[in-house]
Formats: sequence, structure tokens, C-alpha cells
Amino acid sequence: MCLSVRGAAYYGASLHITIALLFLGGFFVDVVGISEVWHNPYATYFSLILAFIYICLFLGFGLLIFRGVELESVRLLKGSVAGFLVVQISAFLVYLALLNLTHSRKGEESEKRRRNAIPTLSPLDEIVTEIEDIPIITLLQVIALVLGIATTFAYVAVVVTYVRNLCPGRRRG
Repeated sequence: MCLSVRGAAYYGASLHITIALLFLGGFFVDVVGISEVWHNPYATYFSLILAFIYICLFLGFGLLIFRGVELESVRLLKGSVAGFLVVQISAFLVYLALLNLTHSRKGEESEKRRRNAIPTLSPLDEIVTEIEDIPIITLLQVIALVLGIATTFAYVAVVVTYVRNLCPGRRRG
């Protein structure tokens, strides 16, 4: 349990760095270890480049926030938290745009298949068609997105509270 706001900021920054390193490890496993990523039409070079840039910025801002807490530097903390917020908001918007793009492409492909398919009365064909029509944006992805936004807000709130406690001579109330 954190006994101070500084302890909470250290803990949050440590979690931030740990999550960034896990993202980076997962990214390298996807790129190097799994050849299926390169054959999947939805996992394009563009999305891999965006993911790598996001992970590097995520890790960099985590390290800067940790260093700012360590040095008790208001300027470093303000800049790194502002940059982190910009990166997170941009990432959420890009994530939603890519989900929308992949969902619309999948809809086009299933429509082409439906038009070109030979009509059959097989129940298996009906089941497969129903499975293909399940939307890509699932409840799990929405929950993950909402949790990401909530944890980002909580983390930034802790660091901002710490920065406000560092500023000498400010009147509150």
C-alpha cells in the first residue's frame, strides 16, 4: 500500500515501464517469432510501424516520469505527463480508426464471398456464414479500451497530484 503520493507516483511509473517492456516483448514475438503476422491482411506493415512507435514513446515517457519523480522536477513531470497524454489520446483514436477500417474491409470480403458462393442447403454453410459475420469490434475490445482510458486517467491524476504537491507557495482552496 502506498503511504504517500510520491510512493503512488513511483508505483505508477514502475507499472508504466513494466507494461511498456511487456508490450515491447510481445511486439518482438509477433514480428520475429510468428510468421502468420506477415500473411494476415489486417496486420500490415503500417500497423506494425505504428505499434512500434507507440511502444517506444510509451516506454520513453514512462522513464521520463519515473526520473521526474526521482528528481522531484516539476518541469520534467509536466512535460512528460503532457506528452504521455497526447500519445495515449492519439493511440486510442488510431486504435478506433483501425478497428473501424478492418471491420469495414471484413464486411466487404464477406459480401463478395456471399455473392460468389454457390447456393447450398447445408447447415454447416449457414453456421460458417454466421461465424464470419460476427463483428470484429467485440465486447472484450470495448472493455479493454474503457479500462485503458480509466487506468490512464487514474495514473495521470496521481502524477498531477504529486506535481501539485511539489509546487511551493501555491494556495489551495
